[in-house]
Amino acid sequence: MLRRKLLISAAVLGAVLTFVGCASDARRNSDIPVIATEEVFLPRPRFDKPAARPLSRFLLTWDSVDGAEGYQIQMSENRKFVQIDRAWTIKGNNMELPIEDGQTLFFRIRSFDESTTSRWSAVLEVKEELL
Repeated sequence: MLRRKLLISAAVLGAVLTFVGCASDARRNSDIPVIATEEVFLPRPRFDKPAARPLSRFLLTWDSVDGAEGYQIQMSENRKFVQIDRAWTIKGNNMELPIEDGQTLFFRIRSFDESTTSRWSAVLEVKEELL
């Protein structure tokens, strides 16, 4: 019984070593592409506190993300973004928007580059009466 277990263990070990040997040979062969398993994600931008501006407007700002080519911003009148009322794609890190008396708006933002986007930021609630 012990001899049988040793033979099975040796066969399994041989198969593992053969597999590992094949994998290392594949990495040395430039014709076979190596697939990277590490994914690179951009950080999520964070909103700053909105600032009141003249003529029923406010300034929306956020932190810059290293490596980002730009930002996608969505606005909704619903916290869960059931409906997107407006969307922008911009390169800067601020924008000035109008707001009506008593209006509440919700914003979220994400950064992007040529190959990926970040996750959406935490939702920012902007109430006209709190500006």
